[in-house]
Amino acid sequence: MFRRHRADDSINKAITKLIRSDLILIDDVGLLPVSPDAADALFRVVDAAYEKRSIAISSNIHPAGFDELMPKTMATATVDRLLHHAHVIITDGQDSYRLLVVHPASSLSYAACDKDFLGSPAKSSPTSSARMEVVMAIKGIGRRIEVSDEDRAELERIVRASSAEVRMVERARIVLAAAEGMTGKEIAGLVGCSLPTVVKWRGRYASEGMQGLRDATRSGAPLTHGPETRALLIAKAYTRPAATEEGARRERWTYEELGREVGMSSSQAHLILSRAAIRPHLTDYWIMSDFSREGFEERMGEVCGLYVDPPENVLVVSIDEKTGIQAKSPIKPDIPPAPGKPARREAEYDRNGTQCLFACLNVHEGDVLAMPSKTRNRFDRIRFLDMLEEEIPIVEGQEIVAVSDNLSTRGTAEVQQWLTDHPRWRFQFTPTHASWLNQVEIFFSILWRRLLKNGIFTSEQDLATQMLAFVETYNQTAKPFKWTYTGKVLEA
Repeated sequence: MFRRHRADDSINKAITKLIRSDLILIDDVGLLPVSPDAADALFRVVDAAYEKRSIAISSNIHPAGFDELMPKTMATATVDRLLHHAHVIITDGQDSYRLLVVHPASSLSYAACDKDFLGSPAKSSPTSSARMEVVMAIKGIGRRIEVSDEDRAELERIVRASSAEVRMVERARIVLAAAEGMTGKEIAGLVGCSLPTVVKWRGRYASEGMQGLRDATRSGAPLTHGPETRALLIAKAYTRPAATEEGARRERWTYEELGREVGMSSSQAHLILSRAAIRPHLTDYWIMSDFSREGFEERMGEVCGLYVDPPENVLVVSIDEKTGIQAKSPIKPDIPPAPGKPARREAEYDRNGTQCLFACLNVHEGDVLAMPSKTRNRFDRIRFLDMLEEEIPIVEGQEIVAVSDNLSTRGTAEVQQWLTDHPRWRFQFTPTHASWLNQVEIFFSILWRRLLKNGIFTSEQDLATQMLAFVETYNQTAKPFKWTYTGKVLEA
C-alpha cells in the first residue's frame, strides 16, 4: 500500500486513513527481509499513532534489534515511542505455527514489562527462536515512570517554592504528572506546554533522574579571556581603588574601571564577576552588639531577669517609639485579586504626612498602651509617661520598671525630673546596640506587617486613628511573648 502511494507522494493520506481505526495490528515484523520503504512506513505509522491510537506489533525480533531492519536513528525513534507506554510480552513461539516449523526445539520463555525492555538481553536476529508476540501502546494510558520518595519530595518542594525557576517548576510538574500515569497529551494540557517538551523532560528524568532536569552544559564560544586574566580581575575586585591623579578618593570599583584595569570590556567584567558571585558595586551595612564591652553581660542579664523572673510586686513594661510612619495613599484604587493574579496597586502615591507611635507593652500580660504623635522629643516622651501614669492603676508598694533603649530623650533633665516626681517608676536600659532585647519591638513588627505595610491612609489623623484602632483590636486577644533568647552569640 505504501509503495503504491509513494508514486504520487500521498503516503500521509494513507497513514491518515489507516489510523482512523481504534486498534492497529502490525504482524510478523522481521520474519522476512524488510525493504527501506517498509521500514520507513513502520516508523511513520508508529509516529502517527503515538498517544492517539492503540497499536499492537508482533515480531520475531526483539526491539533491541530493530536497527537490523532499519537505520539506527529510525529504529531508536520507533522504539522510543513504543516504550513511553508499552507492555512487552516475549514467548517461546509455541503458539506460532510458522516458528514451530522453522525452530521446533524452541525453549526460551519469559515476559517483561517496559521498564525491563531497555535492559533486555542481546539483540535477537531474524532466526531467533523467541517470538515477541505483542508490543502494545494503549491509547489514553501514559507511561508511568518510577519516582522515589526522596525525588517526589524534592519535586513537590520545587513546585511549591515561590522562588523556584519557572522552567524547573514546569519540569517538576511534568515528572509528577508522568508518575501518575498520565499521557503526554494530558500532561501538556495540564502544564501548559508542548508535547515534545513533555517527551523530552519525561525521558530525561527516566534516564538521568533529578540531575537530568537541569539544563545540559553548552560548549559555547571559546573563552576570550584566559584564567590568568580572570584571576587578576577577581583579585582587583577585592581591593579598594586608588585615588585619582587629582587626589579624589574612590571607595568602590565600577565595572568599567575594573575592565579597563585588566584589558576587557565592562560587560565582560560584569559577566565574569557575576558568575563568581562577586558584586563590587554593592555594600552591605550591618551592626551587632559588642558583647565584649564592659557591663554588657550585667545589663543584658538584668533585662532578661525582668522578663523571666521579675521581683515580687514589680510590673515590667517595655517602651519605645516607632518613628517616620508615612501616611500614603495610591492615586488610583486597588485592583482586587483574581484567580492566578495577585492584587495590584498603583505605584505612584500621595504623601499625606508622617506620624510617630509611642507604645508600652505589658511584658507579662501582652496588652499595649499607645499614643500617636507628630514629633518625638523630650516633651513628647513626658506626655507619653503622663498618659501611662494615668492609665496604669496604682498598686500599693508596686514598682514599675520600664525597659528602654539608650535614646538621648531618656536622659534629659526633664525626664529625670519626671522620674523624681513619680518614684514608682524607674528605667532599665538595654545595652548599646541591643534594642533587640526590647520586647515592644516585636509588637512594632506585628503592627508593620498587619497594618502599615499595605495600609492606605488619607491623612495624618487617619493614620493615627487606624493605629489606635489596631492596638484596641490587638489587645482583645493579646498574650505575652515567649522569650527564647538563650545567650547564644549572634553571627554577623
